[in-house]
Amino acid sequence: MTMGRKLPDHSAMSSSSQGPNAEDARLEPLELMKRKDTLEKELMELHTALQAQNADLGQSLIDDEGFPRADIDVYNVRLSRVRVIELRNDLRGLSDKIKELLDVVFARPEPSEVDEKVIPIEEILAKPFASCNGVAPGSPAATAGLLRGDKFLRIGSINSTNHESLRAVATEVQANENRTVTIDVLRVQEGSVEETKISLVLIPKAWAGRGLLGCHIIPI
Repeated sequence: MTMGRKLPDHSAMSSSSQGPNAEDARLEPLELMKRKDTLEKELMELHTALQAQNADLGQSLIDDEGFPRADIDVYNVRLSRVRVIELRNDLRGLSDKIKELLDVVFARPEPSEVDEKVIPIEEILAKPFASCNGVAPGSPAATAGLLRGDKFLRIGSINSTNHESLRAVATEVQANENRTVTIDVLRVQEGSVEETKISLVLIPKAWAGRGLLGCHIIPI
């Protein structure tokens, strides 16, 4: 059962006159990001409710004697768990589609005088919204090449407009466990005083430490 709406197929995108214009190409990722924000909010609410009952994914619904736990509504908990899985799948699909659309936007030439009034999505993704305050040795973040002091421009589909005080970052990471996530950061290279944009590929996954990243991210 698929709970998310069917997403348009952009595999046949071209620069022909029948293809999407520049404005459509920039607006559609933003619409999908709004949809993603809605799903992330629902997912966070479900996680909070399940954690309050000590019934989050991975926790047993059976007591020590092998009977269904009497302290929770097992039926509703199971329904919530199913919905969590559905939301994670939908978020993965949205993240992939947003990445695909962003790749198309970034591949387009600079706006001409004809579409000067279009708000470029490049500007939206040029503002850092968080910084890395530390990276644990041997962590997925360290493997990806993330460094202390890096400023985040984008973490997957999360940027300065939709990070929700970094709550959306946690959801993005969970939804992409064991999958590649593209990260854009600003970094001051050694011997320089200017910031340079760098793209990294991170794979959130379980490791010897806490969490799926192994880095401390703080808002700017």
